[in-house]
Formats: sequence, structure tokens, C-alpha cells
Amino acid sequence: MQAQLCCLRVSGACHETGQGGGFGIDGNVRHWAALREMRMADNGWQAEIPLDRSYSLRALKSMKQTDQIAIISAPCRAYLDLLNSAPADPRERQLKLATTLDRLCVAFNTTHDIELDADNVDAPRVDPKQFGEKAASAFPELGFYPDADPLDGFDQEIGQGWGLDDLMDIAVDLTEVLWLIDQHQDDEAIWQFRWGYENHWGHHLHDLRRYLHKLLYWG
Repeated sequence: MQAQLCCLRVSGACHETGQGGGFGIDGNVRHWAALREMRMADNGWQAEIPLDRSYSLRALKSMKQTDQIAIISAPCRAYLDLLNSAPADPRERQLKLATTLDRLCVAFNTTHDIELDADNVDAPRVDPKQFGEKAASAFPELGFYPDADPLDGFDQEIGQGWGLDDLMDIAVDLTEVLWLIDQHQDDEAIWQFRWGYENHWGHHLHDLRRYLHKLLYWG
């Protein structure tokens, strides 16, 4: 299970090594390799992993900065592209959105923290209104949903989330990350992406992702 989860974090699917039918575990996950190529395909983000060497999980920590930027930029751009051209069929576009959100989580779990002075991260703030119409047009069915904080206990008042607001907030933060990437401020982009996941857009992502799961499989 440990090997499978680690593999999923990188590529979304486990690859066999030809040695014992897959990953071997001797205290560490073996047969890891650094991410070599990132590309966008019709079915979304995909990473190719050479399996000719053995790595521990520490290999991820030594990943090149350019590899981390590739991992981050592809799902960020895919998310914004989806807001511009979502499929007409509601279920199809909801499935594609769920997959895109999952890939953003994969990107976070496949990169690592950057030590950086936050005062040096200065991307221009994006106006959320520019994404309001796009979100409403792309996903008009995403409305309000009940929301509760799992850390606030059972006596809390039920709050309210809004799917379109989640879409907008995620878009704003990812646009700022991509601006830093386009300005070749790689450390700042990695820091902004990871900080935003932990403190802002990641909250919107997981609230929205649970809402989508209910719509897709329980609605």
C-alpha cells in the first residue's frame, strides 16, 4: 500500500519494474526515478518515470527546480483552460473538474517546501471578478452547499460554501503562481503554490472536491 500511494502521488498509476511484479519494500520504497518529462495530453497531465534505478523517498527532495515547475505549471494551466472551455455535458465537465483538482493535489504532494522570505513574493493581485463570469458559464450547476469545520466540534452552526466562489478563488491564486513562473521566479512560484494550497486555495479545492463527489456519485 505504501508503495502504491507513493507511486500515485507522482503519476496517478503504478508501473511495474519487472522485478517481482512491481515495487519492492525493504524499509524504503525502491525503484523510484526522478520525473523526466511532463506533458499535456487529451486525458490531462501525465508524468513519465524511468524505472531503471532505485530511489528512496528522499529522491523527491533532490528533485530539480525545473522539474518542480513543470509539475506545478501543467495542472495550473489545465485548471484555467477548463474554466475557458468546459464540456457542455454537466457530468462530463464535473468529472473533468474533479480530475483536474486531483492533479493539483498530486502536484502539491510531489513537490517540496522552499525556504524563502515571504516578503519577496510579489505577484500582482488578480481581480476575482474576471473569473466570475467564466466560472458561472462553465459550471452553472455549482451552487451553495452546507459546510462545517471538522475541528469545531458538534455544536457549531452549519456554514455555507459556494461552488462558484471556490472556482474563482482557486483560479485567482493559480493565476498568480503562473505569473511568477512566466517571470522565471521559480522559487517564488513554488513557494506561492505550496503556501496557497496549505492556507487558502487548498481549502477551497477540498470543499469543492467533496461537493463534486456528492454530485457525481450520490446526487
